[in-house]
Amino acid sequence: MQHPVFFENEAHRRLHIAVRLGQGLFTAALIDGLSGPADMDRNGGVTLGELSQYSQQFVAQRTKEMNPQFEAPAELTGVVLANTLVGDAQPLH
Repeated sequence: MQHPVFFENEAHRRLHIAVRLGQGLFTAALIDGLSGPADMDRNGGVTLGELSQYSQQFVAQRTKEMNPQFEAPAELTGVVLANTLVGDAQPLH
């Protein structure tokens, strides 16, 4: 029997679906982070570096059994992977 589920926002809905589909905690961290929470400096974009930091924190808060690691050249850590701006927000700078 399925029960109704309420979500705070679209990002939480996608995260819930990912977990229900059997995707791992790391995948859930990536999905969640790209939807906005990983934008650490709140400039409207999620960079590779921010996503790396966010996913490590996300997983560490939920389990001690995993420790996600990213390996990328330093010049790629500033690459914007997702735009988190909505409505009349200012563009990335």
